[in-house]
Amino acid sequence: MKNKVLQFFPYALVGIIIIYLAVKYDAINRGVVESDVEVKALEIETLVTHFSSFDTLEKINFVADEKVKFAGKSSALIAKDNLYGPTFSYDSISVIKKTKKVVVSFMVFSTMPVKDATVVISFSNEKENVIYKNARISENFKINDWNKVLIEFEIDNSILANESKIEFKAYVYNPKNEEVYIDDFKVQLLSLK
Repeated sequence: MKNKVLQFFPYALVGIIIIYLAVKYDAINRGVVESDVEVKALEIETLVTHFSSFDTLEKINFVADEKVKFAGKSSALIAKDNLYGPTFSYDSISVIKKTKKVVVSFMVFSTMPVKDATVVISFSNEKENVIYKNARISENFKINDWNKVLIEFEIDNSILANESKIEFKAYVYNPKNEEVYIDDFKVQLLSLK
């Protein structure tokens, strides 16, 4: 009897691994976990995490929309007449100077291809952008469906060493007035452990 149980053990173990991977893959596709970013987070320190599901209204550059939403009560509609979408600002100089990576993630929905909307991050002193980076959201999305956006920006924080006052911003920039919905907007400032 013991030999029969041991004989099926490897098959049971493979089955458990397959079920685990299937559940994790499904969670990644639904935006519940952020794939390898969470694994990489074990090697780095999270300095700041900002998350907004747009359930409460703040000072905003967009319209809260309760009809089209990924989670919670509402999403952020970046209407055709808005150049800027959700924005996160932060100004703790001691934290900003430690930042080595910025991760911006959110869900996006559109009824048409999204070609020119971008995610922008900037580190600015009182005169200029000291660091400015942007990345296209994508044009390979499914139309009329929620799509996951995950963008990582590497930061050379040695550029910030001599600065006494810096403001960090992360936002969605919409130069071609594409109408898009944003939900679960998350920004992380990360450092090496």
